[in-house]
Amino acid sequence: MSLVTLTNVTVRFGLSDVLDGVSLDIQPGERLGLVGENGAGKSTLLAVIAGELKPDSGTARAGVNIAFVRQCGTNEDDQTAATPVPIPDPELEARLRVIELADSGQDADTMSGGERTRVKLARAFGERAPLMLLDEPTANLDADGCAEMERLLKSYAGAFILVSHDRALLDGVCDGILALEGGKARRYSGGWSDYKRVRDEQRMRELFEYEQYRAEEKRLKQAIQGTREKRDQVKKTPSRMGNSEARLHKRASTAIQKQLDQHRRQLESRVDHLDKKPRPTAETKLKMSENLPKSCQGIISDTALRVNHLTLYGGDKLLLSDVSVEIGSRVITALTGPNGCGKSTLLRAIATGSHPDEIRLANGLRVGYFSQDAMETLSPSATLLDNVMRESAYPQDVARTALARLGLNAADMMKPAGALSGGERAKCLLARLLLATHNFLLLDEPGNYLDIYAMEALDSLLSTYPHGILLVSHDRRLVDQVAARRLVVSGHGIKDI
Repeated sequence: MSLVTLTNVTVRFGLSDVLDGVSLDIQPGERLGLVGENGAGKSTLLAVIAGELKPDSGTARAGVNIAFVRQCGTNEDDQTAATPVPIPDPELEARLRVIELADSGQDADTMSGGERTRVKLARAFGERAPLMLLDEPTANLDADGCAEMERLLKSYAGAFILVSHDRALLDGVCDGILALEGGKARRYSGGWSDYKRVRDEQRMRELFEYEQYRAEEKRLKQAIQGTREKRDQVKKTPSRMGNSEARLHKRASTAIQKQLDQHRRQLESRVDHLDKKPRPTAETKLKMSENLPKSCQGIISDTALRVNHLTLYGGDKLLLSDVSVEIGSRVITALTGPNGCGKSTLLRAIATGSHPDEIRLANGLRVGYFSQDAMETLSPSATLLDNVMRESAYPQDVARTALARLGLNAADMMKPAGALSGGERAKCLLARLLLATHNFLLLDEPGNYLDIYAMEALDSLLSTYPHGILLVSHDRRLVDQVAARRLVVSGHGIKDI
């Protein structure tokens, strides 16, 4: 018996159908990953399943209790997470470190996003509901928190639907993928990698079919043109022909013209009845190292920066103690560690030059810095594309390609920055950094606002970036794909792993 049944569900926001005739059955024990671009309707679909949003048409029926972990940043749910309601499972409290949070005596209103998420997860898992909905639960968790949540999901007895841009998590816990595109939902077997393989094969097949269609259309149109030219040649009376011969030629040519006209009409009918194939969306390619402008050249030194005997505090809390480390100028270095250990504080100190005696930058180093605060640096009245081009060392066609690779279309690029979603602003900032004259980047959780397809594009863009990067990210697949060196913050120190 189905836990939830959706039949022809449509949800409209304004003039757009976010969900367009979605039908879905969720069976006991199913483990589904829900994927789609930002704005595709993932959170909307979860709200319909949970019974919190009534569809404009169609029906949604649920016959079981549903536990719902909403995105961090949803005001009502964050307030609920901050409310000191007991969690009836001490083991869950311990595994998700909620006990540590309670023992610290921290005021609920000052909880970080990661702390609120741990509380919400402990409560949801504690319900042991037949169906659990999780909307980007890893967005504010550190690596240990993500690993613990993965273990909990693997052992969960009920069904769940998981929205996440963490591709390793989707591979680790899901036996099916539900992909939302154009308001439609389609199921695939397996995890993210299985879905991506099928999707890539489908795209190649669509491209082949489109090329075959265009080739046949071209061949038929050339044949039609050739028939027209033959008809014109037959119609002409040769010069130096007598009247009797001309009459005979006219009768013969008329018959031939009729045959050619009939053949042309047959060809035109075949063109009209071709099984038309739409042009598939091409995956734009961009290698950042190609055609590198002179203004983007790197530095001579193999070392971008040196940290010598640095001690950092976050308020009264000791974060790093007497740390010394060198960061390369031509490699991507990943910096990992638990929430609150000082990763972001270190990147901010490098970017702002707040510790010039302990942090020394190489001559000629031009540092670009991505942080959540950087969202405020966009000019709200300028378009997304204009915001990128203001600092771009590359021509506009390269900027458009980079933005398209991140999943933005031509209309998106013309939106004023003040009207952009969080994901669109993040994509704008990343493109601006990658195309500017910086020759070293500090990236603090660049994937937090990106959809899963944009994360795939980020892998590619960072892998081809010609300079060094110091990257803070809890996304395991991103770190695995791009990082040549890994550092971990542990015990107020930093060590290679």
